[in-house]
Amino acid sequence: MTDGTGFVKRGTKFTVTDDLIVTAKKSNSTFSILKKLKGQADDMEVQVISISSAEALNLLKASLVTCSALSSAFRSLLLKEDRSNPISKRLKIET
Repeated sequence: MTDGTGFVKRGTKFTVTDDLIVTAKKSNSTFSILKKLKGQADDMEVQVISISSAEALNLLKASLVTCSALSSAFRSLLLKEDRSNPISKRLKIET
């Protein structure tokens, strides 16, 4: 889609939770997610990553077998960033 057509405007940001719920990044949707977490906001972490097609396939596979697909599929990428902090149970990636 190099001509800029598609389902969303170019530059739109999304919030993706560990269980692969995708929402448009707006302040009201962020607050809604925080309400659902009920005190687990400290477990939320922002990570910006680039993935290959092989890693996208790992995400697809993980989504079929676990409710924490992002953590499962990208564990090695996240550990490269900071080995001192464990991967949070609730991971948020902006794309």
